[in-house]
Amino acid sequence: MRNMALVLDKRIFHALNNYLCEEKKFLFGVLKVKSCNATLSVPFSKAECKYDGYWDDTYGISEMCAISFQTIFDKGVSLLKMIENAGEDGWTDEIDDHTKSALIRLNEYIENKDRHVKSLLTVLNMDDASETDISVVFGEHLLGLLAPSKTYRVDGRSKGKQCCRCGCDAFPAFNNTGIGHEEVWHGYIDLVLPSYPSYEDMQSIAKIVVQMDEEKQSKKRKLDFDGEEKKTSREKSIVTVKQVLPEKEYEQALAQTIVFSLLQKKEHPALKHHMIPNIVISPKEVEVLLYDAENDILLCGNRFRLFVEKNSERVTLFDYSIVFLWMVLNYKIFCSFSKTETLKRYKSNFPIFAAGKWEVYENNLKSNVAHFNAVENSPNVQFFLQTSVKLLK
Repeated sequence: MRNMALVLDKRIFHALNNYLCEEKKFLFGVLKVKSCNATLSVPFSKAECKYDGYWDDTYGISEMCAISFQTIFDKGVSLLKMIENAGEDGWTDEIDDHTKSALIRLNEYIENKDRHVKSLLTVLNMDDASETDISVVFGEHLLGLLAPSKTYRVDGRSKGKQCCRCGCDAFPAFNNTGIGHEEVWHGYIDLVLPSYPSYEDMQSIAKIVVQMDEEKQSKKRKLDFDGEEKKTSREKSIVTVKQVLPEKEYEQALAQTIVFSLLQKKEHPALKHHMIPNIVISPKEVEVLLYDAENDILLCGNRFRLFVEKNSERVTLFDYSIVFLWMVLNYKIFCSFSKTETLKRYKSNFPIFAAGKWEVYENNLKSNVAHFNAVENSPNVQFFLQTSVKLLK
């Protein structure tokens, strides 16, 4: 702990006051699970997690229950406002090293934003950019730079491993990112963003969504020798992304979020809160999911644009998207979540649906897994109806 004079770029405060703190602009809706296959041995890609929001019709109008960004990240918002009020003389109160480092990282990114945007757009505008390329450039020139350790790990099973294609020649760390357990939901995370060596309880994860828009997709098909449409490997590349996250992808992201939060609770039970994020990011938009494994609270943030666009061309990053992601990645510092008591009655009910395998979710989840062993699921009722039946009279 030591005194310091801290002055931040004014664009940070503009983003905070004019966007992030505007009422009903950046919200997290409260979700409940309606059904899921969490008791089966399925990878995240096949996870089913049907959901609905909590709704309130007290005033005769059905409204989804939600909580604001400012409320969840009230500690971070308050700190930035105090620094802003300190004026040009700077913030001189004592501040811990982790918080100081986080503030410096944010300020450095804002000040060097143009350079990082150039790198991002170089890759995102490539016709042959793969999902691995997208993951690397987001890790190298956005998420990794805002995260506590300024590092990131990419799924070691990724295809086409190579240096960042923006031209910086940085080679990412490809490693084991598997989480979960082979008896239940399990799979591999696109990006893992570690913390400080002494702050290992603050990891974050990100899911990269790569999907080509329909017009460009149709142009990248060809006919095979039978005259049928055949998808080419190039179809996996992206230039623009659909506005709406496909439902299957969304259910997969929900499953990842729940498992990761339960894993963090198991590995770091002393955490002051267990509201753990999953950043769902595409070349066009960002959405954040949160799950509190301690209180069974599941939240979904409203989707917002990542880039300023002119004439359908990405131009630069929104400052508010940078500040938003920075607070989320540093949730251990900035998410004090003072309204936990209010939300405790809005349970997601996931433990009820996972009751048959709750012991696994609570005590046996694993991290940094390279390979999950195959587990045979128990036959369902349809199997028994077709094999062995005793008619009741």
